[in-house]
Amino acid sequence: MPKIRLAILLVMLTILSGTPAFALFWQDAPLVTINEQSLTIEDYQNWWREWKEPQSPLPESPDDYIDWVLLSNEAEQMQLYDEPSFKQKVDTFLKVRSLMMLKQEEVDDKITIGDDEIEQIYRRDYTPLIKLRSIELTSKQQCDTFLAAAKRGNSTEQIFEDPQWQDLEQPVSEPVVQRPNQLPAHIRKGYEQRGSERYLAPYSYNDRWFIIEIMEQDPGNDNDMANVAEPIIYRLRKQRQAELTGQLNLKLMKKYQVQLNQDVIGRIHEQGPDEEVADQAAITFPDLTITAQILFVNASNHYKRFGGKNLKDTSFEDIVQRVANDIIAQTVTTMEALNRDYETRPPFDSVYYFYQRHRLIRELEKALIHPYTEVTEEELHSYYQSHLEDYAFPVRVSYESVETRNEKMALQLRDQLRQGREFDQILAPLAPGGIEKKTTPLAHLIPEMQELVAQLRPGQSDMLQVDDRYHFIRLLEEPKVDHKPFDQVHDSLKAQLSDEKFNQRRASLIAQLRERASISVNERQWQRCINQLKGQ
Repeated sequence: MPKIRLAILLVMLTILSGTPAFALFWQDAPLVTINEQSLTIEDYQNWWREWKEPQSPLPESPDDYIDWVLLSNEAEQMQLYDEPSFKQKVDTFLKVRSLMMLKQEEVDDKITIGDDEIEQIYRRDYTPLIKLRSIELTSKQQCDTFLAAAKRGNSTEQIFEDPQWQDLEQPVSEPVVQRPNQLPAHIRKGYEQRGSERYLAPYSYNDRWFIIEIMEQDPGNDNDMANVAEPIIYRLRKQRQAELTGQLNLKLMKKYQVQLNQDVIGRIHEQGPDEEVADQAAITFPDLTITAQILFVNASNHYKRFGGKNLKDTSFEDIVQRVANDIIAQTVTTMEALNRDYETRPPFDSVYYFYQRHRLIRELEKALIHPYTEVTEEELHSYYQSHLEDYAFPVRVSYESVETRNEKMALQLRDQLRQGREFDQILAPLAPGGIEKKTTPLAHLIPEMQELVAQLRPGQSDMLQVDDRYHFIRLLEEPKVDHKPFDQVHDSLKAQLSDEKFNQRRASLIAQLRERASISVNERQWQRCINQLKGQ
């Protein structure tokens, strides 16, 4: 009796809601069923998120998805996941994306920057806004003379009124406004040490002497701080990233029991490691050993790539230590990232699944389609000859022409032309500099001229009236069509024909897979799916 009641309840719920009863109590109904494989709205939307291009319109049917599933299933049945190229692509993708998520979790998500930190940097490095100018002199003695005059209360302008400075040409620069962090290091140091002095201590540069005059100082304000907040935040974020990355590396070195043999590393030089330590471990991981020789090769490549002996303040031994640290950081972070199994949980699991299946399809195309897309030279020539019109330049016409607005003269000249008189001879008065010869695309002529040209044969001429102008035209050559040379279109044509073969072969393969499969689409679920996508 309870079973009968339950059955009746399920039927009533189905009738009233229009939804299969199992969907109300258990799981959502499938969107697409392919053989025994049930695919849900969520499956489709995860696929669509990765498949679509920017600004892609919503699809009218799930056909592309069904084709994608059929192709990837076929590749799986062919065990193409064992292909080295598949494994290499997928492994690289997993490592790169896992490292990105590890960085997000352990570094970026832990960075917070407060307003007080921004203000502290602003007050230290961005204020005051200093209005200053430089005074250029020829010697230290002149600097001492100038500063002595300034101590007596004279302004810069008053000092240079003295005739003793008359040989100097424009010694004072135009004022500029600078922040402390914009000042050269030696000027900033002098500014910070000056006390309340208006003039900084003199310094020399390129055999000239300079004194910096501090004219005004603006303490800054909230609006100015807001204007420079972005570079301050960027700088603080970079500092935090470096700190947190360093802490993460140390933590992972301890977790994975990495051993760094500084005695061995210290015996690696530009000429190579000392012979007795060449095969000894410089870095030891649980399942990997980096010998002194291997570390030397990596450091040597890095050293040469970045300038070698031209590197300032950096010895080869410094490079060895830097490369050792980089190897450790890259190795332990990769180990940790992969051990976190991001590919097994949202949000990366659906992305990783899509990439795997997508790469399987690429392997399938390589095995079943690409071998049949080769285009021979004979095919190229044949296609080119049979589609010459596709490679035609616009029809070009060569002609001579002159024009006049004198109706009476024009009609007289026309009559003479029609009596057989020479074109050049009778029209010479209208073209003292010679009759112009032109070659132009036929389509560029006005319609009336195109009609006239169509009536003429080479050497023939006639007059055409257009508004208040009278045009005399003689056709020099039959309008002709030129074509792009075969060599010029060879590569693009080969790519085109290869793509056509690829698409035909792919369509044929999909048709075969569809014919062998049992496919059903739940139209109610499809409409739900599209409505949900519209709302995103």
